[in-house]
Amino acid sequence: KKFDAIHERYRSLSHDSSAQPLKTMQERLAQVQREADQRVCTEVEAAVARVRSVEMSKIRMEESAKHAKQLAEARDELEGMWQKKLEHLRGSEAEFSEKSRRTEQEGEARAYQQRQRMLEEMEGVR
Repeated sequence: KKFDAIHERYRSLSHDSSAQPLKTMQERLAQVQREADQRVCTEVEAAVARVRSVEMSKIRMEESAKHAKQLAEARDELEGMWQKKLEHLRGSEAEFSEKSRRTEQEGEARAYQQRQRMLEEMEGVR
């Protein structure tokens, strides 16, 4: 009986001690799995952050190009408008210059005629 009790006790201790390494191994595996999951999660978060950063840069560049194009179009439109106004003003200036020249010529012609009449009258008085 005593021998059976000791034998039984040894078996239970042996069984408990053999179960303990198994439990420890399972705990280690669970810990390794948690660490691997955490590492994967961190890597995924970093990859998502990189993708977001790249996408935001791409969006900024697209918006910048869009606004530069709009500014160029507005500038071209304004330059065209000012060019038309400039041409109109140059045309008006040319017309005014021509009109002024004709008026001056007419004035000179009248003055010449006036002098000629005066000369004729003076010749007639002599």
